[in-house]
Amino acid sequence: MFPAVKLESPALVPALWQGRCALAWHAGPHEVSCRLVLVSPTGQRILAHCAERATGTAISLPRLSIPRWSRTAAEIQVSIEARWGLRAVVMDCFLDSQGLELTAISELIETSNVEPNIQGMEWLPLADIPAEATRSPNDTIRPLLATLTARGIPNDSPFLRLGWIKELLDWVSSVTPRNRFARVNRIEQLNATAQCALLKIQYSNGLAYWFKAVAIPDDREFDLTLRLSELFPEFLPAIVGSRRDWQGWIMRDAGFTLDGAFFPNRSVAEIGARLAKLQQASSSHAGHLLTYGLYDHRFPALRDTILELLPYLQEAVRSSRTDKAAYTLRGGLGGLLPVFESACERLRKLNLPDALVHGDLNVGNVLMANGSCIFTDWAEAAIGNPLLAIDQLRMHFEQNPRARISLPGISALYCRQWGVDLSETRTSDAFHTVRLLTLTAHLSNRKQWILSHYEQNPGLQSYLRSIATQMVAAIQHDKIPHKLTA
Repeated sequence: MFPAVKLESPALVPALWQGRCALAWHAGPHEVSCRLVLVSPTGQRILAHCAERATGTAISLPRLSIPRWSRTAAEIQVSIEARWGLRAVVMDCFLDSQGLELTAISELIETSNVEPNIQGMEWLPLADIPAEATRSPNDTIRPLLATLTARGIPNDSPFLRLGWIKELLDWVSSVTPRNRFARVNRIEQLNATAQCALLKIQYSNGLAYWFKAVAIPDDREFDLTLRLSELFPEFLPAIVGSRRDWQGWIMRDAGFTLDGAFFPNRSVAEIGARLAKLQQASSSHAGHLLTYGLYDHRFPALRDTILELLPYLQEAVRSSRTDKAAYTLRGGLGGLLPVFESACERLRKLNLPDALVHGDLNVGNVLMANGSCIFTDWAEAAIGNPLLAIDQLRMHFEQNPRARISLPGISALYCRQWGVDLSETRTSDAFHTVRLLTLTAHLSNRKQWILSHYEQNPGLQSYLRSIATQMVAAIQHDKIPHKLTA
């Protein structure tokens, strides 16, 4: 998602993206309280806090605090080790209806190098833990724990069961022979839900692998990632194994994500050339890739998005409590369609072929190693005008003061790689023009969610106003020829 679009409530986040990102969405200012269910590997015991009182022993589940907008699984895993000297993997997290409290279900895998410190805690069977300690909306947690501790497997939830991480490690060893006798030094989780997983496995021999899975029915990312890896192995992490029953795949560690340590750095500019080379290689496969479920960001499809969502954008603007802002936006939105068509016409004159567009090209999805880079996380991939991809990257980098320094070099090498088709002046004009289409592409990926949830979710008006504000800014500041109508 674009950083400029702020979704402040879990009600505003599509369930699919909540599962993929597994962020700590909540209504509090800084942290969310997390009730921890830590289960022993056998499933027979749960770690509980036991406090002696005059009336007897009070038993409760331990609690953690998770920073807002953090990756929930990562924070929980680190907190468990730091607080108690235990290593665990998170299986799933459940947020209450107010968005104020998480319940995290985790499995103990081993003690860390630190001596475990669980004073005041005991490993108890579920039957000894009072119902009040596990109470939840609709009382769903207790039955789930009963199934889990009996080593049951919930339907369509391959990662919400005891022992799945051991099964994963056995599988990784079988497809990576060099790790067969190596020790697992660390398992680092970034995402963990019943149906989605993203983690890094580090071995004692220095090798590391990433595992990602999106076991959501009808999800396209598994097949799409495998196909892109086959077609463009030079530009994606190398896949060494896959499992269709999990819709998961194992990738060799391909380097470091971009962060402050890489800015400014001359090698970062190579991102532009690499992105252009990947797109040039993909252009002959554009029609074929659409059959794998890539989003369609070609001009006619984006125009359809504008036509279909313009009434929702206008209604969201009319609901604004700020009259001045509403007037400005209404004026811009009144001429949105002709401005959009003008922008498409200018881009057509560049004669760029339709190509692969990443869809979410932020600093976390570019991996750097040995002075080069590859691109990962293709969940929002599309086919469209190639400039959409570089503009999406520019939007993300503009939000990061250190990354922003590298933008001129990245853009210059991107343009040079496309130099057969683009002169410097025409490229500059194209960058001014494409922003409106980039925002439309962002909406296009969320169109079905918007159409199906608009009536039930008043908070969507704030989200759409944010997009509308950026669209009007693109019209007013990016010099697209137009005539706005009030």
